[in-house]
Amino acid sequence: MSKKIAALLITLVLVLSFTTAAFAQPKPCAVANSSWYEQVYQQIRGQLDRQLGNFFEKNVLDDLTKQLTVKILAQLNERYQIPPKEESPAPEQNTQPEPVTPKLDPKPEPQPEVEPPTTSTPAKLAAEEARLLELTNQARKEAGLKPLQVNMGLVETARAKSADMVANNYFGHISPNLGSPFDQMGRAKISYRTAGENLAGAPTAEAAHKGLMNSPGHRANILNSNFTEIGIGMAKGSQYGIIFTQQFIG
Repeated sequence: MSKKIAALLITLVLVLSFTTAAFAQPKPCAVANSSWYEQVYQQIRGQLDRQLGNFFEKNVLDDLTKQLTVKILAQLNERYQIPPKEESPAPEQNTQPEPVTPKLDPKPEPQPEVEPPTTSTPAKLAAEEARLLELTNQARKEAGLKPLQVNMGLVETARAKSADMVANNYFGHISPNLGSPFDQMGRAKISYRTAGENLAGAPTAEAAHKGLMNSPGHRANILNSNFTEIGIGMAKGSQYGIIFTQQFIG
């Protein structure tokens, strides 16, 4: 048994060192995604399955993989500092839209239940949030994928993330106050099997979506067939005009 324990410790050290090296910090950019969470998770799980699959139950390996993944992401501490805003003439275009007025779904007469149209958007989304949702689901439709359903719990965590980035002048997935997006989801008691996050800084939803779709990692999150729900949150401010956060679960 002592040999098995020693083998386990050696395997964990190798997993930590190998995976951390494989996912070094990327360079700062105007968009950021957490698709690498799944990549880290899958690499760790693959190694644990090969080394320890004969000794432990699947649920034990699941828990161990999640714990190691979170620790590695914390070590990476992927934070992007936003440089000070340069003095320049104010833009002519107003990039701060008014929030959407909440709407009540009319229910005139009883009728057979039908699936809600894929173009509908929750009344509580702000205009630019709703527009980014529309563009996201349009891209998924063009790729033959089902639309993402809005999870209002994720909307709240996404808004909190965007507001935190503006307030604390950073741009990245690991917040000094909120932790990782997965920490946020855990505190909000949001259950998931797989999850991800996209970040974008842009003056409009259209510009944010274009930047995300032009980046392979962010595009992969948007077109991930395993994701079924989304939360979109925006905060006005920073040199980009608006900070957008997309959080996905499946």
